[in-house]
Amino acid sequence: MKRHGFLQPVTGLVLIVFLLIGCGRTRIDTAHHPNGNLMYEITYRGDTKHGPTVFYYHDGRKEAEYNYHNDALHGRTARWYFNGNMEYEEFYRDNQLHGLSRRYFNTGALSIETHYRNGELHGEHTEYWENGTVKVQGAHYHGMFDGTWKYYDQQGLKVGEATFDKGTGVMTAYHPNGNKHKEIHYLDNVKHGTETTWDLFGTKIKQVEYNLGNPLIERNFQ
Repeated sequence: MKRHGFLQPVTGLVLIVFLLIGCGRTRIDTAHHPNGNLMYEITYRGDTKHGPTVFYYHDGRKEAEYNYHNDALHGRTARWYFNGNMEYEEFYRDNQLHGLSRRYFNTGALSIETHYRNGELHGEHTEYWENGTVKVQGAHYHGMFDGTWKYYDQQGLKVGEATFDKGTGVMTAYHPNGNKHKEIHYLDNVKHGTETTWDLFGTKIKQVEYNLGNPLIERNFQ
């Protein structure tokens, strides 16, 4: 009887340990396309996504790749166009975008290179035309336009500029002859105040008053 009484708690302890190990066991769930090729692989720890998740096109080429930590996106994510060129590459921390983000045209040329911090746009931001020339250069501060922004056409000619202080500022656009085309005021990243438009020869042709992104009054001068 003493021997039985000693084994009973030990057996219970072994069962608890076994269950805990089982709950933390890693498995990979898969599915296949109708042609038999692999459709996806999802890594779980217990019932929680933990590790790489990969999706494939029907011809076997990789479509997307994600990494999870306890059901939250964490680390590198990437997606590819059907032609094999990369569509985007981003990084997450605790389910929020964090770090460098790159997006591409389906030709493979870089489209946007920007930065995130804890889910907000934060840091340098550059956009490109498909021919590789810079389209937009600027920066964000906790999601807000900040500092000097510059805008270019596909030939590299500057067509606009702006100066912001945490989302508040003025953007100016130019005609190809260098004359002012538009002047737009912003508050908290949206149009606020007067937007003025001039024609190619410098004649004022329109003004629109905005309140936090909403147009209120429009005046035409032609």
